[in-house]
Amino acid sequence: MKKIFTLALLAVLTLSVTAATDIKNFSQLRQERHQQLKPAVLKKAGKRLAFKTNAKAAGNAPESITGKSFITVYNDQEDKFNGFFNVVADGEGIILEGFAEGYNVKASYDASTGTITIPTGVVIGKSNTYGDITIHAAASDGYSDDPIIGTVDGNKVTFNYGVYGTVVYEGQQGGLILMLDIDGNEANAKMTFQLEENTYQFPLLATKTADDKISIVGINTPLTAGYFYNVPMAFNATSKTATIQSEQPIGHNMATNGSNIKNVYYMFNRTAEGLTRNPAFTITATDNSSTVKAQTDVFIGYDTNGAGSYRGFTMSGFQISLDYNIFTQPTTDDPYADATTATVNGITYDLDNDTKTATVTGCLGNMKEIDIPASIEANGNTYTVTAIMERAFYANRAITEIHIPASIKTVGNDAFRNLANLKSLYIENLEAWCAIEFYNGNANPLYNVFPTSTSKWGKVYINGTETTEIVVPEGVTKIGRAFYGFKSLTSITLPSTLKELGDQAMANCVSLTTVIIPEGVESTGSSFWGCENLTEISVPGSIKSLGRSMFYGCKNLKSVNLAEGIERIGMMAFSGCTALETITLPSTIKSVELMGFYACTGLKEIKSLNTIPPTCLSDDVFEDCATATLYVPETSVEDYKTATGWKIFAKIEPVNTSGVDKIESNGIKTPVKYYNLQGVRVAEEDITPGIYVIHKDGKAVKAYIK
Repeated sequence: MKKIFTLALLAVLTLSVTAATDIKNFSQLRQERHQQLKPAVLKKAGKRLAFKTNAKAAGNAPESITGKSFITVYNDQEDKFNGFFNVVADGEGIILEGFAEGYNVKASYDASTGTITIPTGVVIGKSNTYGDITIHAAASDGYSDDPIIGTVDGNKVTFNYGVYGTVVYEGQQGGLILMLDIDGNEANAKMTFQLEENTYQFPLLATKTADDKISIVGINTPLTAGYFYNVPMAFNATSKTATIQSEQPIGHNMATNGSNIKNVYYMFNRTAEGLTRNPAFTITATDNSSTVKAQTDVFIGYDTNGAGSYRGFTMSGFQISLDYNIFTQPTTDDPYADATTATVNGITYDLDNDTKTATVTGCLGNMKEIDIPASIEANGNTYTVTAIMERAFYANRAITEIHIPASIKTVGNDAFRNLANLKSLYIENLEAWCAIEFYNGNANPLYNVFPTSTSKWGKVYINGTETTEIVVPEGVTKIGRAFYGFKSLTSITLPSTLKELGDQAMANCVSLTTVIIPEGVESTGSSFWGCENLTEISVPGSIKSLGRSMFYGCKNLKSVNLAEGIERIGMMAFSGCTALETITLPSTIKSVELMGFYACTGLKEIKSLNTIPPTCLSDDVFEDCATATLYVPETSVEDYKTATGWKIFAKIEPVNTSGVDKIESNGIKTPVKYYNLQGVRVAEEDITPGIYVIHKDGKAVKAYIK
């Protein structure tokens, strides 16, 4: 592509323009626009498909639809699209030109019932990549070779089934076309323009929705991928002029590099001096028609780098011809007023018009700062922004800053994966942040702020203040993946109200050295996975089961205090804790799951205080720890020597439970000091049943206190 020019506009905007791709065949463009081979999302139906109820013509069926054009709207189970088809005669039948995502289909029309019948199970065209394409009737629950029936009622058409176009590639059947919930309206306008030496004309649907506005569907269809857009055009009856705001997207393509970046197209004036915003049009009208003609050449393109370097199409002679007088035509309801998508300040959304909520789906072009608001205005409604879709910003290397509002409740898988240049994360409210359900680790943008190289670590701001220390507010009962990958976090204080520490709650927080888990926490997951510099932890007895991989990879963990009440050590809970030398399992432990202490090569002493050997499913529970000395209740030594998981220890010796009474009953008044097995002093009033080191008169005695 050859760069044409760069020009400063309006003293604040610089736009550079790149030449358009040489597109001669728009039909081919429509066919190729989003026809990567789809997953096998539909299966051959074993019974009748769930069909969409057709409208009844009720005497409103036209005698003929030959020569008409229809604007269609449909979905592919994920996104909404608009397309069009032209009806031409074909002997005794008709051809719907471009109906199946650009491919023609043969059909018949019965004026007495107003029905279009499309036969299926036939080849409708050929893909340059995948070969012959066979058309089928489609619904969300499968596909079949039932005929597809469209019912025409006045200027509207609905179809009972969608379209599934299949190909056979390398011996496997796959879907190339998927159009569900198809309906349409007869076109009442057309768009004409010249591109290079060629003139093109395409149908549009233009609805007068207010005394000074029309909404247009179809501008993007021949130029971009056909994602659904309803473009507003404002007009002035006095000056007989109209404008389309350049901030209003008219369509988008998806980037082809595997990311979820949307290359969103806008419209500009183009003159010899460069680009200017808000293209202007002159209106001429008769009793039954109007022509809205651009005052300059028109440029439609997208920003390639987030800095105003645009790539797209330059069109001359651009005009829109309407089948009605734009000034005298009565206003009507917009058939697509409640659009299911919106773009506000460069961020794209899916809209739920029932709950009035919005889900972030991505951003335009190469935006650097993503400031997600708590609510947006669209379609004349206010939508609360509650979710971020999976892969919304996947592999977007342009983003350097993200703001997350308190309204967000869920973030989908990989929503922020591979944001290599993210430097700043702004969290509006810590309590709300703890409540977010992050579907996986890469759903949390925190992880991207802290790459492997410490010198490239970014910063985290909570309520506008940079922080590496966190006090979670009282009232929070659950923490999911809220702090996953917060590598600069040096301190965290958990509230007394906390009940659940979820998977990866503080995983990869490599700067944490100590954490106090409050009494009252009842469940955990892989909460501290990868906290490689964590040295000390106490687990209260309110936690009955240590979650799978809870301390996996905490290679510097030396001091672990497991309180009475804990019943289960989860799979791989302490796997890879190579610095751990001693550990005491309280008498309440009933089971130790697979690989619970796998690769704990530093263990020298293990005490298990349950008189019944806790259940181990295999001998790999203490693999690599067999040289440690296992201390067990004296009456249970023989049982441990034959128990699965425990019998691998070469040294199994009885716990010394004597000595405590002798010290405390000899009448000496000098102070007694109690230490747990990790060397931490314990106040006498805090003593719970277990083994302690007791200092008195310069002597130390290890004893079990009941």
